[in-house]
Amino acid sequence: MYFLAALLTLKAMEPDRSPSHLADHDESVPSRQELRFKDALLGEGRMTAALLFSAAGHTRIRLTCWSKARDTPGTVLQSLTSRPRIEFAQQCYAVESVDLVDPLWTGISTWTDLLNARHGVRMRFTFATPLVTAQREQGTDSNVLPFPDPQALFSRLLRHWRGLGGPPLPYAGEQMVQAAGCILSEYRLETAESSFEEQAHPGFLGWVEYTCRAREITAIASLNALARLAFFTGSGYLTELGMGTTGVTIAN
Repeated sequence: MYFLAALLTLKAMEPDRSPSHLADHDESVPSRQELRFKDALLGEGRMTAALLFSAAGHTRIRLTCWSKARDTPGTVLQSLTSRPRIEFAQQCYAVESVDLVDPLWTGISTWTDLLNARHGVRMRFTFATPLVTAQREQGTDSNVLPFPDPQALFSRLLRHWRGLGGPPLPYAGEQMVQAAGCILSEYRLETAESSFEEQAHPGFLGWVEYTCRAREITAIASLNALARLAFFTGSGYLTELGMGTTGVTIAN
């Protein structure tokens, strides 16, 4: 699997340059470009976009994608730079810049990178978009994560890992957190709410830090790998809609 995270600075296009207007006059129609962009990963990959900042006609989004195709990073970047117009949140934008060097929000990795990077006993998760801790079904709360308990966060990430076909990890479920002696050591959070399909979803913005007090290196390395996955896939629920966008710092 190949993972990519990039920051895009977008400029809103004039209303008279909307996709419907361009459709009759311009072959580089934003809506068509969006389809080509997604088709590059269709069937074996996934792409999400999260809004980080918007003001005065300029917008910054974080684009993440993952795919089994070896040329995924190159294909995505070529799509962004060759015809730099995309649709996001029902608005047409011109891509002004693509950032791949931001130390907090960009990166390129593989499963091997996630597993074999240097391990650390402290893991800080920073949430740039609301971390949704409950999956709502038919108007009721279900599968509520008792956040910020570490088991709640890492169990969801383990499901992401397995769902993407990640390499087997030596621990399952609570065993990983318990073997590493992983505890919540510090946090700063504020409540936030997002609405999708006329439903409110409570969540959290801010950061949490976990510390591993045991010396079980294998368990610590496994938690580190899940944390690195969160950097690309997000944390919690509704990550496919850009929720739970996660910056990750691992240290000793």
